Amino acid sequence: MNFILSKGQSNSGAPNNLQGNSTLPLINLPELKDFQISDTSLVTQEKLFNPEILCVYIDLVHFAMEALDIYTINVNPNQQRTSGLISRSKEEKEVLEHFSGIGLRTLELCVDNLQPDFLYDHIQPVRAALMQALWKTLRNQDNAALVAFRVLGKFGGGNRKMMVEPQTLHYDQNEKPIISIITYFQEYETPIEFPVDEAIHSAFKALGSNSTDQFYRRQSWEVIRCFLAAFISLDDEKHTLLKLFTHADFVESNIMNWSIFQHKVEDVSVRGTHQTALIGMLVASATKDLRDSVCPVMAAVVRHYTMVAIAQQAGPFPQKGYQVSNGIDPMVLIDALAACMGHEEKELCKPGIACMGIILDTATNIMGNKERACRLPLIQYLAEKMTSLCYDRPWYSKVGGCQAIQFLCKHMSLRALYQHLFNFLKAFMFVLMDLEGDVSNGAIEITKNYMKTVLEICLSPISVSYKNDDLKDLQTKATYEVIHELVRHITSPNGIVREESMILLKHIGAIQSKTVSEVMDPHKDVLADIIPPKKHLLRHQPANAQIGLMDGNTFCTTLEPRLFTIDLSNTYHKLFFHELLTLSEAEDATLAKLDCYKNVANLIPLRTSALRALAACHYISDIGYKEKIINIIFKVMENDKSELQETAYLCMKHFITGITLEKEKVSFTGIQ
Repeated sequence: MNFILSKGQSNSGAPNNLQGNSTLPLINLPELKDFQISDTSLVTQEKLFNPEILCVYIDLVHFAMEALDIYTINVNPNQQRTSGLISRSKEEKEVLEHFSGIGLRTLELCVDNLQPDFLYDHIQPVRAALMQALWKTLRNQDNAALVAFRVLGKFGGGNRKMMVEPQTLHYDQNEKPIISIITYFQEYETPIEFPVDEAIHSAFKALGSNSTDQFYRRQSWEVIRCFLAAFISLDDEKHTLLKLFTHADFVESNIMNWSIFQHKVEDVSVRGTHQTALIGMLVASATKDLRDSVCPVMAAVVRHYTMVAIAQQAGPFPQKGYQVSNGIDPMVLIDALAACMGHEEKELCKPGIACMGIILDTATNIMGNKERACRLPLIQYLAEKMTSLCYDRPWYSKVGGCQAIQFLCKHMSLRALYQHLFNFLKAFMFVLMDLEGDVSNGAIEITKNYMKTVLEICLSPISVSYKNDDLKDLQTKATYEVIHELVRHITSPNGIVREESMILLKHIGAIQSKTVSEVMDPHKDVLADIIPPKKHLLRHQPANAQIGLMDGNTFCTTLEPRLFTIDLSNTYHKLFFHELLTLSEAEDATLAKLDCYKNVANLIPLRTSALRALAACHYISDIGYKEKIINIIFKVMENDKSELQETAYLCMKHFITGITLEKEKVSFTGIQ
């Protein structure tokens, strides 16, 4: 028999999730709105609820089933986990058990209180999946298993009908095999095609599963390794390749422009299967019992793909695009790296970062220096894909993107770094903005630390060995854009973004040996109309925007020297000052009558921001207003809310200290 690897045509896409876990489908009950309980049932039945409560219960069933689905990804404690990929921490297990416990109790509550006919009828679409999840939960030796056992008992004999998982049909939109092994038999003229894509997907799932036996895990890696080896063309002789990659055009000639470079093959299906194989290779490299055999192969594959990309994008024979007949484009490697860096399993970031290092080192060696290497479309695409991870919804994708950006900042050329700095900063800021109030597992603190590290690398003085006028101009431009963006955010409605912008401006001042006022002074025009606000009254803004404006005003008026000053002879300034007085001294009931505060559940953040802004006005010359500020702060110190008391105490301390300093300045000027 002869075996030939072939490619077919298809319209299916690349896999979107690495785990391949199926989630329990949600119940769809459009007819529930029309559900009514008859008067007879109200008299004769004990388990009675009105339709609104029933809708709530059905929603709770949804969440209960999702929690069960989350819980079943945990591995049996008796199973050996030394060879598995995912090793969950104690905290992660506790979170899973907590949510699964809530889900099970909610489900039990629904079973206890809903009409049996109604419950069984409407739970039918997900009955099989629900029973499977409950039976799987019995395997765990904890409280969840006991609750699951009780729930199964309450379902009666129907639960045992679902012990064996029913067969399911999956629609395959491919008319013919995507990638196949063509097999020729001696007795037959017509070859037989064996599709490979399902084998690759199955091998990938086996590598990512904790329950896979060590033997099958190793065989799965062999399948992926052979697949990747079959796709690599090794027809060229060694001396031919050496002659090509030592050509002077790689070091001297122009590099293809990224904007005109067509970097992807149009055959999405073939490309998707290839990407899955590459992701499987990275997953295998993170598995302990496969690491020693996988890592050398992974390094060779990454290096080969990088060399192919460089040969196509620079040197004597650059190409403007790819054709399917030429094989898979090497950019698929970058897509696979992005998928791993954005994966929930943190261990996959390690091989991802190692591969990025191999790509940069290989490109630097061939192109002559790091600056030319970073001009390659390959590296541009790498930076773009890693930055885009920060804009994905899951927190772990954002963390992976931040880790990748930090690595690139440490290893890219200074020129490339200055060109990408603004995009990196915006990505970091989006992470902070998007994760505010969400469960982030420390992602916000990680991002803050990375931002400081990146700014230290980019804004520090350029070394003498790299120094030239062109590079200095690039750094100046990048610095201006970064500071401009941070200055814009000091009045942001988002609390985390606002506070971090202020911290970073102080950090930049320390790096550049300047005061914060000197750092911000070239960008004063950005804040001219909003500190204090001129075009709109404070009360016309949403509550979070009001807090942002007041905190930004406090920050700018407490700098040394002050960036802005409240001048009560100015109509806009006086209006803003009176709004601060109103927010600080008015009772909650009075404020709640105003339209802008009717829907604000907690007025404490608004009042504390107003108090801090008032305390920063210690420099005003009007004695009457100074006394009024002191009286307001004293009044707030008697408030029954501890947070307001503490803020008022600190504001009084700051206000009195500020008045003392102003008197000392006046006295010193008089003596002179």
